[in-house]
Amino acid sequence: MRIFCMGFNLYGQLNDKKPCLEGFHIWYDSSIENIYLGHTFSVAKAKNILKIYCNLSENPHFEFSVNVKQIAINEKNILVLLTNGQLVKISVAEWTTKLLPKFTEEKDEPKLISCNCKLNLVLTTKGLLYSVPEQVADFINSNVIDIKTGKEHALLLDTSGNVYTMGCGSKGQLGTGQLDDHTTPELLQALAGIKIVKIAAGGWHSACVSEQGDLYLWGWNDKGQLGQNDWTVLATPKAVDIGENTEVNVKKVACGTKHTMVLLENGLLYGCGWNKYKQVNNTDQEEYHYFIKIEDFPYKEYFVDKIVCGPWNTGVVGKVRNKTK
Repeated sequence: MRIFCMGFNLYGQLNDKKPCLEGFHIWYDSSIENIYLGHTFSVAKAKNILKIYCNLSENPHFEFSVNVKQIAINEKNILVLLTNGQLVKISVAEWTTKLLPKFTEEKDEPKLISCNCKLNLVLTTKGLLYSVPEQVADFINSNVIDIKTGKEHALLLDTSGNVYTMGCGSKGQLGTGQLDDHTTPELLQALAGIKIVKIAAGGWHSACVSEQGDLYLWGWNDKGQLGQNDWTVLATPKAVDIGENTEVNVKKVACGTKHTMVLLENGLLYGCGWNKYKQVNNTDQEEYHYFIKIEDFPYKEYFVDKIVCGPWNTGVVGKVRNKTK
């Protein structure tokens, strides 16, 4: 597999010298298996090695060996869940590594992690949720399988396809129909009865994909990141069509601060939203208020397996196509 990235690169976080990558550029290090894109840095995983890319210090490429289970990043820090259940916090600005003290109950350990500028969320094997180190009250769900965080809000998904939201709701990003904040995850009633299989959180918007391949978006839409031109704030989830592919199921979704990217089951990549740094498409158009087909993935020997959005950039994980005679 190979990593391909485009968009904002002023801090060298895309492992390239150009401040903005116009169109998908191949990641120079072929050993990378996954990438996590931040505003001033990125974290790349290669087997049991983490590589941090950032030119803010004298050591722009820092790496260390560690048995990693999960990784989460925010604007300043990297949160790493080790296979032994311990949590490590890495400060990128100071280049320090700190082992966090145990905060869970006895015979309980972290299972899922996600973080943003306000929340460092950890879900344990018993289903308890922590905003480290404090436990989040009135929530227990051991069936949660994914957590995604935006700037100030979070989405949780469980095995039954239920979505829960919490945090700041001032831009409608919680999907409750209101603009209120919630300190505890609440079931998203607007999606009740619809089995959700994928979730994503942008800066102040949210997305999910149903088992039937339908895409739902809600939250702030100031740059067209909801794929429509009809509203500035949408406080409840709305099903959105993807260009002319109204009959093709959505497979995966990822959100940047103000852009959204989706991968269809037919392998096509679509995007919408803010495009100032060409994080959506290699054109001079600064905003796309409808999903457009991304034509500038030139590596035909690869198919897109996964999409990853940083705040102002986009990456994809490409797998080699099966060669047939």
